[in-house]
Amino acid sequence: MLTRRAWLQSVLTLSVMPRLRMWGWPTAGHEGASDAATVPKWQPLTAQNRLQPVVAISDGVPVNGFGSVDILSVCPDLAHGDDIQEENRNPVQKMSLKKSWQLKGNKIGATPPRTPRTWMMDFKPLRAVHLIDGNPQTYWSSRGQTRPDVEPEWIRIDLPREATVSKIVLVPRADAEGWPGSLEIRVSRDAWHWETVFQSHDVEPLSQAKEQAFQFEPRPVKQVWIEANNLRWAIAENFIVFSLACVKVLDGTGEDLALVTRGAGVTVSSTNHGAAGEKLMHDMLWPAHYDLGLNWVRVSYWDSVLNWHYAEQARGEITIDPLADQTITETKQNGINIVLCLAYGNWLYSKEAKTGASPDVLPPYSTATKQLWIVPFHWPPPPSDSDEHFEAWLHFVRTMVRHFKGRIRYFEIWNEQNLNWADYYKDKSDQEKYIDQYCRLVKETATVIREEYPEARIMLGSVGRFDHDYMLACLRRGVGPLVDVIPWHPFYGTHQDSPEYRSYRNDVMQFKAACKAMGFRGEYMATESGWYAPYPSPSKPFGGGTVSEIVKAKCLARYITMSVGLDLTTFWNTTWHHYTWWDLGLFRNSFSADPVSPAQPQAAYYVLRNLCTLLDNARPSIAQIEIEPSAEAMECDKFELSDGSLLFAVYLAQQPADSSPEIVTTLRFPAHATYKAVGINTLNGTEQRLELENNQIRGLIVRDYPTFIRLSHS
Repeated sequence: MLTRRAWLQSVLTLSVMPRLRMWGWPTAGHEGASDAATVPKWQPLTAQNRLQPVVAISDGVPVNGFGSVDILSVCPDLAHGDDIQEENRNPVQKMSLKKSWQLKGNKIGATPPRTPRTWMMDFKPLRAVHLIDGNPQTYWSSRGQTRPDVEPEWIRIDLPREATVSKIVLVPRADAEGWPGSLEIRVSRDAWHWETVFQSHDVEPLSQAKEQAFQFEPRPVKQVWIEANNLRWAIAENFIVFSLACVKVLDGTGEDLALVTRGAGVTVSSTNHGAAGEKLMHDMLWPAHYDLGLNWVRVSYWDSVLNWHYAEQARGEITIDPLADQTITETKQNGINIVLCLAYGNWLYSKEAKTGASPDVLPPYSTATKQLWIVPFHWPPPPSDSDEHFEAWLHFVRTMVRHFKGRIRYFEIWNEQNLNWADYYKDKSDQEKYIDQYCRLVKETATVIREEYPEARIMLGSVGRFDHDYMLACLRRGVGPLVDVIPWHPFYGTHQDSPEYRSYRNDVMQFKAACKAMGFRGEYMATESGWYAPYPSPSKPFGGGTVSEIVKAKCLARYITMSVGLDLTTFWNTTWHHYTWWDLGLFRNSFSADPVSPAQPQAAYYVLRNLCTLLDNARPSIAQIEIEPSAEAMECDKFELSDGSLLFAVYLAQQPADSSPEIVTTLRFPAHATYKAVGINTLNGTEQRLELENNQIRGLIVRDYPTFIRLSHS
């Protein structure tokens, strides 16, 4: 019998390695893959579809196809009008955008939802086949919606041949969740003419998980179609879904005809792919990071194949997914810096591990398995619960750092430990004890990282919210000299006119001063933030609430501009995202479907791409600028570029709205220099030469999103 390692290696040899060779990637093992010089850059891989083709021309502008996703090569016109300065008749033109490999260096990044992975690591415990596998311990679930009745979800069963059927049985999940409020069952002989054998728009929730039988007069059946609506919450109170364990189609003798072992097949409206999302979407959209012009990507902060619980599924055997591995190489070679979050605990070593599927049996089909997909909803404790767990953690860290040395320089130790460390334990009151445990983890983990890679940049784990008290508590425990970066997650949908947001500039400057007083001289990062525009608005909104799509784009523009002005490397969370009710990403989540739910770029995608080019090589400036009138009603962020140019961003301080108010103002600059000025509209991605007289710009139109003014010496 094959061991887990032998099984995985044999599958990779037969299935994955030929695919990697086809793409032109090295396959001689992880050591060869870590040599960046052996892997071709993205540009020469056009024949292998890494550079996305032009699939359409719209009004003379190319549209690139990223799989089924279409992205305009310039910024569309997102705002009404291009006016930047009153009575300015100079021509307006679209910005020339840079790809990631063309940048000198900006401080803008994103958190992709997951790293691309091979099919062997694409664990899908809720896939449709579980409806016909005859196992009531496995489940199917639809994708998930923002409201109970956004769209119906359905199951179609096809029998291999026509048979006489008199009963259909729906087997609920063991927790009785995912049972719909509206249900219709239809049968057919030809998949064309359908008969309804059950219909109800007032289905009660199940009080217990008993099989639900639907009896009708015997008739010939080839297909069964089950449609559900008015869906309910299920799966860790995060999903509005239709979810079942099995569907049985019974003949007159009581035999179940709807089994894959009897030749039955199943099709569903959509599938819940969990935190990892759809593999195909990751494969299609990963090159969008290069199109955006990002200089930073943060990976493995959540349920990823590079997390410990994925990489080590049997004791002592750490396997790094080869497609994720090669994606890291490609990303690095395209000019993007990578932050690898080292996390989380591992059930294999936890004292609290519960009985589940054997870790030697792959893939783990059951959601009862403690080691993989279920981890985000039922995490193992951190490795502080036993010495064995801790030593295994350090071995994992050493393996990852040694493997990615040269391709990844930034290593983050955990994620949101201020929020989730205590969540593993029943007693959440002793926060000081948990900070002590985390700081011990940092100290010993940092020692291992330095031993393997002295030039590495070591990061504290990003704290949830701008929890400066927690970060300073860690510094007081002596971790400051061991780390190079302090990161946090400041905002999730926070109203931009709230005191919390309006005080952020000053709060960050005060926090930096406090860290400096304690001897810290490193970098600062805001590694997750976002504003969300799901349609329809969810009944349980994520974070601080939801906004419209265009307001989301404006919030992004204001937040990124402010953050770079504070000299923070800043990550939008996320590039794209599977969950419809969060709408974390830069792509629209429209109707759910199988095998891939459609996604197209939101306005926020194009605005972030504009900013990546605009803020290339920009650093905060102390240059003087005067704004009148109403300077107190505006925000102004100031930058300097490597060629000596100055860059100013001005915008109204109030909460952005769908239709922006306008204020006409005058900007004055130091009189000792002579400038020429260009204005940039961040929403439309347009530029216009501004009229400048006596070092002042009159008639500047200021809106609730940043207008940039680039000053260069004439």
